[in-house]
Amino acid sequence: MKGIDDAVRLLLLGVALATGLGMVGCSKKFRVDYGKSRGAAGDQSINGFGALRRTYQNSGWSTRDVNRLNSRLTATTAIVWTPTVRDTLFDESTKWFDKWLGEQTRTLIYIVPDHGCQARYFEVARQVAPDVQKLEYRRQLARVETDHMLERLRGESIPSNGWFQIERTPSGTTCGSKFVETPVGEWTRSLPVAAAEQLIGDTDIEYKVTPIVTATATVASPSNLMFGQTYGTSQVTTTHTTLVSADDGSPIITRLTSEDWGQSKVIVVGNGSMLCNFSLTTPQGQAIATELVAETGGAPGLVGFLTTDSPGAQVSEVNPEMNAMTGMELFTVWPLSLIVIHLAITGFVACMILFPIFGRPRKSETTSNSDFADHLDAVAVLMSRSGGEQYARHRVSEYMRRIRGETTGPWVIPAAESKPTNPFAEPPPSAV
Repeated sequence: MKGIDDAVRLLLLGVALATGLGMVGCSKKFRVDYGKSRGAAGDQSINGFGALRRTYQNSGWSTRDVNRLNSRLTATTAIVWTPTVRDTLFDESTKWFDKWLGEQTRTLIYIVPDHGCQARYFEVARQVAPDVQKLEYRRQLARVETDHMLERLRGESIPSNGWFQIERTPSGTTCGSKFVETPVGEWTRSLPVAAAEQLIGDTDIEYKVTPIVTATATVASPSNLMFGQTYGTSQVTTTHTTLVSADDGSPIITRLTSEDWGQSKVIVVGNGSMLCNFSLTTPQGQAIATELVAETGGAPGLVGFLTTDSPGAQVSEVNPEMNAMTGMELFTVWPLSLIVIHLAITGFVACMILFPIFGRPRKSETTSNSDFADHLDAVAVLMSRSGGEQYARHRVSEYMRRIRGETTGPWVIPAAESKPTNPFAEPPPSAV
C-alpha cells in the first residue's frame, strides 16, 4: 500500500501479527464489526469507531450513547450517526432532525457505511507479515475483494431523504491525490501542501455525495417496508460545500447548510472506512478525524454517538397534547386497570400479614447442640437424681483422689467421710 511510512508499517506489523495468530488458531477473535463506538466491537474491531470517539474526548468533548431520538437530546450539541445499513434515512427521522437542527446551533455528522477496512488491512498485513502467513492474508484479501465486486454488480439504487444523494464512484477511485497543488475541497485548500498530502492519501472511495437533482421521493424497497418505515423528501433546501474530494473531483465529504437550520449544519462523510479504527492508525485518517472534530464547531460540548441497523433511527417523542394520567385515573386504563387492582389487593394482604396483631407467630429460639454449658447442666441433673449434693461431692472427691492423686484440698473429703452413701443400696438384714 502506497504512502505508508516506516513508523506506520511497524505499528501495523504488530496489529497484523496479533491478528495472524488469531487466524491460525489463537483464541483471540479477529473482529470486523462495523459501526459501534464503544465496547469490544467499538475498540477492537478494525471497522469500529472507538478511536473517533476518543478523538472527541481528547479534544474536550463529552460523549454519550444515543439509542432513540427524543426530547432528551436537547443538551446534545452534536450527533455522530454511524448506521450499519446504508438505506435507513427514513422520513420520520429526517423530520426529527430538521426540527432538532432548527432549534439551536447543532451539528449532525452522518457517516455513510461502505465496505469497511478489511481489504486495506489484509493488503498492508500481507506485505509486513511473515512468509508463512502471506498466503493466508492473500486468500482473505481475495475473498473480500470478490464480495465487493459482487455488491457493485447488483447496482442497487440508493434512496435519498431530500438532503443529499449518494452515488457510487467508478472502481478504483481514490482521494484527491491529483489536487495537492490546486486542491479541491475546503479542508484541503486551507491546509499547507504537506498537510494536504496527509489528508487525502490514496484511500479507495466507494461513494460520493451529490446534491439532489429531482424533488421526487424515492420508493422504499420491500426489505425496509417490513419495519414500518417509509422514505420521504425533506422540504428543507440545502446548500452543499465540498470539504474533501476524490481524484476526479467528486465530493466525498460535504457540509450541508440551510436557512431553515440557522447556524446548524450536517456533515456527510461518504465513506465510513475513512474514519474506522484501522484508518485512524494512518496519517490520512488522523488528519480527517482532526478536521472533522474542528468542523463540528463551537466550544466542546456533548456529542452523542448513534448506531442504527435496518429499522433506522427510532423516534420516541411523547405527544404533548396527551394528558398524563395520574392517581386513581390509572384504574380506568386497560390493561393497567387490571394490574393496578391486583397490586392494590396484594399490598393490602401483605400489610395484614405483617401487622403485629394479625401477623404470623414468631419463631421460637432454637438451642445449639454444641453449647458445652448444656452438657454440664445435664451431668449436674444426673448427679442430683443419683443422690443429691452430698453424693455429687463424694464423686468429685473420689475423682480428685484416684485420678489427680490429691489428698487435701477444697474438693477432697477427709478419709473418715469419704465413703459415700448409696441411696439405692439394699438395707441390711434386721437382727432376729
